[in-house]
Amino acid sequence: MDGEIDPQGQIEIAALLGDLRILRERPCGGCGATLCGHEALMSLTMGFKDAPRCWPCLAAALAYEQGALRDHLFAHITHRICYHEGWMWANREEGFEPGILPSSARAPEII
Repeated sequence: MDGEIDPQGQIEIAALLGDLRILRERPCGGCGATLCGHEALMSLTMGFKDAPRCWPCLAAALAYEQGALRDHLFAHITHRICYHEGWMWANREEGFEPGILPSSARAPEII
């Protein structure tokens, strides 16, 4: 995802990061847990902006195994510049290196 981002893309990224900051402060709509940035992005990506879910609750709501959901969403996220920037923001916020794909909401795994 290298390259220059056009002005419209910059606006979309700024809006997405604003949404992620807000969603990260909201409790999971399923269990009440605090969301991390990656969970907020996964919820937003899957249309759960108004009722974000933590990773386990999102996977359960969509009838996915957690790892399969993460892999599916990560493949989608890496092909959309603004979502990819959101993932990288979550990595920075949570102290993960850029090449890390969390294997759970709190434990990293190198991709």
